[in-house]
Amino acid sequence: MEIFKMGEEVAKRGWLVLTFVLSLCAATVEAQLVVGNNAALRNGPIATTNFPTGPTVSFVPDGAMVAAPGIRNGRGVVVQCDRVYYTHLRDDTGTFLLGPTDFIHAAPFNGGLGGPDNPAWALPNPRPGCGVQDLASHGDSIYALTGYLFPAVCPNGLQVFKWSLVTNGPWSAPVTITGLASTFSPLSDGFTILETNGVVTFLINSSDASCTYSQFNSTNGLLIPNTTFTVPSGILGGCTGIDTADNNVPTHLVFVSHQNSISTHTLNASGFSSIINSSVPGFPPWSVVEDISLVRDNCPLNNCPLTQGYWKTHSRFWPVTSLILGGRTYPAATLLTLLGTSPQGDTSLILAHQLIAALLNIANGSDPTPIAAALTAANSELAAVGPLPAGVQASTAAGQAMTATAAILDSYNNGLLTRGCTEHLPGTGPAQP
Repeated sequence: MEIFKMGEEVAKRGWLVLTFVLSLCAATVEAQLVVGNNAALRNGPIATTNFPTGPTVSFVPDGAMVAAPGIRNGRGVVVQCDRVYYTHLRDDTGTFLLGPTDFIHAAPFNGGLGGPDNPAWALPNPRPGCGVQDLASHGDSIYALTGYLFPAVCPNGLQVFKWSLVTNGPWSAPVTITGLASTFSPLSDGFTILETNGVVTFLINSSDASCTYSQFNSTNGLLIPNTTFTVPSGILGGCTGIDTADNNVPTHLVFVSHQNSISTHTLNASGFSSIINSSVPGFPPWSVVEDISLVRDNCPLNNCPLTQGYWKTHSRFWPVTSLILGGRTYPAATLLTLLGTSPQGDTSLILAHQLIAALLNIANGSDPTPIAAALTAANSELAAVGPLPAGVQASTAAGQAMTATAAILDSYNNGLLTRGCTEHLPGTGPAQP
């Protein structure tokens, strides 16, 4: 496959993959951050460009780093708030096999400068043993297009899975894509989410680097009649990554072509066919862009939670002067005393420490949805035992219930239940989506 030749060049020379996008609104060109994952054999960068003004920045993610003969063939990429999720097709035998994805890695986006992977943000491969070749986002969810293996074959062809960042998963049941004409459909590598009048569909190309795209029902995976169009190969050559240009407005599309340039399109009024607006050729032939992600400006403000240890030592940043625990109001000074008191087996204090942190996090802008039930349980359990500290032993029924509830709040305060949040420390200025 030609991809190996180009990928080898990128790996050898360390050149960056650049992606650009033109605004689709008449002749107006607006700055837009675009992120591209590089299909180098190994050590390939994830690059971000601010088109048309520049500059381009990049970083080599942890998941791409491997010594020869290992292969880490960059594929899926999607940016959600300040996190970049990405995938590779892996092989450690040195036989140029595009093997299964280990898991969906996640690193700080940091304006394109990246950073080390954060294991707490990683998502499991929804289809172990198969490749995850594309990622897309829509609303508060990440979608994964799976099924890529070469030369092996992944059973059941293409399947799409959905992961809600609000509920922290789990992966949805698979939606199996049916109706693609190409016998190589499990190797499709162009994928995005469209929504028209509240109806969500999948837009997928028919095979590896194919410029023929179709829409599929997001519930049953069936091909939607009269939605197939072809991006003229005479202008674009092969096509790979695709994304919507205007915050998931389906009439504005951005395509990667030749794995080194961009074409922009507008769907017609029926939403079924494509009209070329522009093409940006001229990137060096060694560029190997697979998936792309446009960086949105509509990320909801959802600050990541902070641990009870942080709040204990940063009381000057508390967003409130008192909290209600178990129906009783505690001023900040008393709350600090409780946080500084070692539980020594008292589960009422163990629970209170985590509840105080959770309530401070919510007041600081963290999403309370993942712990709604745990908050109710915590207040009920503390209300039943009186003022804090209550000296509740872990061996009692009340102690066991408090321990279980505290564990849920601890997971929340450590950021395990809010994967779509924005990293932001109080006192450092407004959070940036």
